[in-house]
Amino acid sequence: MRRIDSILSHNDQSLDPDDLRIAADAFEAALPALDESIPNPHAARQNLARFVIERAFRGERDAARLHADALDYVGVIRRKSVA
Repeated sequence: MRRIDSILSHNDQSLDPDDLRIAADAFEAALPALDESIPNPHAARQNLARFVIERAFRGERDAARLHADALDYVGVIRRKSVA
C-alpha cells in the first residue's frame, strides 16, 4: 500500500489550492456514506482519500463529478465489505 506522501508527489505533479479544496470537499462530502457497517472504516477512509487524490491528479476539476465519483467508489467499498 502506498503512503500518502508518495501519492501527493504523483509524477512530480502538484495540486494548486483550488484543486485541493475541490478534492477535500469531495472527500468530506462522501465520508458520511461510510458508516459503522464497514468492517474497517479507517482503511475505507484511506482508500476513499487515495481515490479522490488520484482522480484530482488525473485532471478531474469538476467538483460535482468528483463528489459523485467518490460516492460511487464508496459503493464499491461497501460491496467489497459485504462480499
